[in-house]
Amino acid sequence: MIKQSSSKIEEMERKGYSYNSNDFAEYQLRTQYVLFPVVMPPSALSKLAHLEVELPMVFKIKNVEKNRCTHSGVIEFIAEEGKIFMPYWMMENLLLDVGEIATVSNVALPPGTYAKFEPQSLDFLEIANPKAVLEKSLRSFSCLSQGDLIALHYNNRVYNVKILETKPKDAVKIIECDLQVEFSEPHGFQRETETPKLVDPPQIVSEPSEGNVFKAKYRPETKHQKKQRLLEAAQAKVGNKPISMKKPVVLKKGVNHITALVEQKKAKLVMIAHDVDPIEIVVWLPALCRKFGVPYCIVKGKARLGSLVHLKTATALAVTDVHEEDKDAFSKLVQAINAKFTEKWNEYRKTWGGEVMGQKSRDAAAKLQKLKALERSAKTRKLKAVA
Repeated sequence: MIKQSSSKIEEMERKGYSYNSNDFAEYQLRTQYVLFPVVMPPSALSKLAHLEVELPMVFKIKNVEKNRCTHSGVIEFIAEEGKIFMPYWMMENLLLDVGEIATVSNVALPPGTYAKFEPQSLDFLEIANPKAVLEKSLRSFSCLSQGDLIALHYNNRVYNVKILETKPKDAVKIIECDLQVEFSEPHGFQRETETPKLVDPPQIVSEPSEGNVFKAKYRPETKHQKKQRLLEAAQAKVGNKPISMKKPVVLKKGVNHITALVEQKKAKLVMIAHDVDPIEIVVWLPALCRKFGVPYCIVKGKARLGSLVHLKTATALAVTDVHEEDKDAFSKLVQAINAKFTEKWNEYRKTWGGEVMGQKSRDAAAKLQKLKALERSAKTRKLKAVA
């Protein structure tokens, strides 16, 4: 039989009323896996009814031996006396086993304004709208505690998510509040450290070095470089020295500028990002290049293009001229791009891209294929047995 703990809890003061939380029940635990707040015995409600308790009720649950605590609301007061029911993930946070003692005390938590979560599995990246899934799951919670590991149910799967940070305090209530949520990168996630390239070498050029031929030489001037160049020109003018006014050869940026260069047939190569906004640009700009006979290519990632012109992102870039020593490499690059894009436009236009099924449909199709394979193997065994 489970016995109640007789340990004292410190006195709490709320709204000018003082009371000893030892008046509350202290319980041992038995696990029951549900995604709801805890279930407490009726005696706890009768004791709380005589106190000035803020509604909805929020409780601090502590494992005194392991010095671990969390916070939770209560869904019902129907548990057996001396016992409390809680989700399995909450027991894991408290490092509690079945039959161990926990202390429960009523607390007042401030409304939450911010919470940051860290998914514990890379599978979480497969969810198309994680904020919507989190919002739906948090309807079952009344409060959040920093450092807790909570379980989110979605599409017949359970995703563990760690609460990295909460504001304004380490524990907040999330009922009737404007809570801003944010996700960090999943645990174990590593970003690719690949350096940006002009084009994808395996698909377009034979040597990666040719794809990078414009990376260093043809970047536009920075503000510091422009200031230094103008200063040197001014000093040369004051000293009656010859000034080189040769136009610099750099990559051109900006959709309007590139459109004008294509229409004037001044552009020798146009590079377009695949993830532009609006997406219609990736259809319209190639059509314009084909109309005026300008080579073009689709580059993966507008951030990669932006890095070539000192910007975070760039929709498109254009090459209008190259240095004499780079003309051979540029000619080979244009030939490879024409073979990959311009010359195959009609072929691509006549080929359907096909539909991409969602995760549920892919799982259902894989399950159906597995069942068909089992049926075929069963029929084969029957035929062999008859023979």
